[in-house]
Amino acid sequence: MKWVAIGAAAVLSLAGCANLQSQVAQMQPVAGDALTGVNIAVLDVLIDKDVDILVAPVCSYEPETYTCDGTTVEGAEIKAEAVGAEPDTVSITVGGKQIFSGSIDEVLKKASER
Repeated sequence: MKWVAIGAAAVLSLAGCANLQSQVAQMQPVAGDALTGVNIAVLDVLIDKDVDILVAPVCSYEPETYTCDGTTVEGAEIKAEAVGAEPDTVSITVGGKQIFSGSIDEVLKKASER
C-alpha cells in the first residue's frame, strides 16, 4: 500500500511538471514577440551608440515591415526598419544618417551579456 501511495504521488508530481511546461510553452510566443524584439534591439543600439533620446522609438508592424519612430534631444528623427514577419536584421538612422544595420539577435545577445 505504501508503494502505491508513493507511485501515485510521483505520477501527480510529473503531471504537474507537464502542466507547467505547457503553460511556459503558451507564454513563449508572447515573450518572444518579434515586435518586442525589434523595439528592444533598437533601444539597445541607441543606448550603445550614446544617442540622447527625447522620445523613445515606438515600433509598429504593417504587413512584412516593422517601423520605429522617435526623436533625439536635439530634435533629430530616429527611424528604424526591419523587414519580414520574423526579421533577422534592423536598420537604424538618426537624423537621416545610418548608425546601425545588423542582426537583431546579435544586439539582443550582446545586451543580455552586460
